[in-house]
Amino acid sequence: MNSKGFTVIELAFVIMVSGLLMITAFTIYNSYQKQGDIRTTIDNLRLNEQALARFYSSYNFYPCPADPALPPGDPLYGVAQCRVLPTDPCLVQECPIKTGSDVDNDGNDDAVLVGIVPFVTLYDFIKVQTNAGSRSKMPYYATTSLDAFKNRIAYAVSETMADEAPTYSVVGSVITPVIAPNGVVPKNPKWGIIEINDANGNSMLEPPGSAHFVVFSLGDNGFGAHTATGDLVESCEMLDAFGNPIALPGFNNTSLAGMRLERENCDNSDEVFVQEIRSIADTNSYFDDILIIGMSQINNIWTTNTTGGLYNTNAGNIAVGPNLTDGSQALHVNGDPAATPAPIPGNIRAETQMQAQNGFCSKDTADPGCLDPRFIATSGVLPTADQNCPAGEVAYAIENNRLLCKSILPPGLMDLPTCPTGEFLRGINIRVDGSFTAICNVPP
Repeated sequence: MNSKGFTVIELAFVIMVSGLLMITAFTIYNSYQKQGDIRTTIDNLRLNEQALARFYSSYNFYPCPADPALPPGDPLYGVAQCRVLPTDPCLVQECPIKTGSDVDNDGNDDAVLVGIVPFVTLYDFIKVQTNAGSRSKMPYYATTSLDAFKNRIAYAVSETMADEAPTYSVVGSVITPVIAPNGVVPKNPKWGIIEINDANGNSMLEPPGSAHFVVFSLGDNGFGAHTATGDLVESCEMLDAFGNPIALPGFNNTSLAGMRLERENCDNSDEVFVQEIRSIADTNSYFDDILIIGMSQINNIWTTNTTGGLYNTNAGNIAVGPNLTDGSQALHVNGDPAATPAPIPGNIRAETQMQAQNGFCSKDTADPGCLDPRFIATSGVLPTADQNCPAGEVAYAIENNRLLCKSILPPGLMDLPTCPTGEFLRGINIRVDGSFTAICNVPP
């Protein structure tokens, strides 16, 4: 019986077809794996965004980033690190300044804190809330702070909205959060200063430069990323022809020829980050970063703080009243002088007490209509005639920046006793014989 085998040409054809099938299968598998990496990274970014939002809803501030260069075993590994003062040295990866921005009016230019997600701080926070039963369980673990490329998820937050993270005391199985000293001071939800641009340098935010934070993966190539052990994957520096680092520009890195678009997200030189369509072609438009942006979810101008009080989220002045479109003071209350039959004053009323840290009105001589409380019940002359009480009367209240007066003289007493200049009348001593003397005090 004759048996016929394959010829060399037939074998070559079979091998070629098999190779093509293997290449196709490998391409499909590689594409599937890349898509899986992207999905895993986005899922972890979302979990970190949710953890940060939950943290903010509990304490009215975000945790500061952790230092990405710390190795496991370091006491501060994965722990939020904040500066006490904005002028103190940076405790995380970078603290770039946004020149000319002072949304919290503290006299210092605002900064962005750049590092990695403080996974230990967030894990402790989620654990405490879950054990207390105040929130549903959230699947947050140390691995949640890694992207699919095994690098730490980066985190940048507006320093005006970040504060010291709470610590926790543990007694047996009872875990009690110890709120940071500034934790009761609400951070204004409009104090975000982070900018997100597209590839052309246009802001993607409304209003521009208002993001609270951004969590992001530095992608497949890991430019600027750190591993779980604190090692830098790939430097974000540019080198000149002699191998020396070149300073990256402070705005949009697309403006410099020969620079990859994504370097804006790892230069840590400013508050600007770039969000763009994924492109892994080996050109200057290469972009493999994935960003999730944290924005204000509070649309109301008024909101509550942690102690149940009400505060205004507007960073500027507040105007109240008709025909008033811009407030000239921090709180400008305007009446309606054209109302009939009588003008309506712009009143502020307190049922029992009103406090002002620096007084209720200016004592500037350029404002003669301002009532100085120190003049009440004195023998001196007030700045204007209508701020003086008539003879025989004393002031007992203030309304519309004017004195309300009434008589305190006993029947038959025609003249009010007076005090020496610089003293005020505290009372009247009436003797049995009908004579009287003034009881005077020196103003404090």
